[in-house]
Amino acid sequence: DDPELPHALLGAELAEQYKERPEICNAIGSHHDEMEMTSIISPLVLVGDEAQGLAIITNTQVSKLLQGLLNGDDANESDPND
Repeated sequence: DDPELPHALLGAELAEQYKERPEICNAIGSHHDEMEMTSIISPLVLVGDEAQGLAIITNTQVSKLLQGLLNGDDANESDPND
């Protein structure tokens, strides 16, 4: 019920309430390093979450570059990091 509770910890609490296995609860709760990793799968979930985040950033950058090209901007002048 705490609105300030990070989503990883909230997810771990919900998983526990629904009787999920402890290693799954730990993987959920520790995927942003907000609790200690005690499960062998926890680092895998962390890496997967980071990879997914990178894919979103990359897709956003590509979308901005393509939009700039469609608007007639010079590709050499477009900075996809903006």
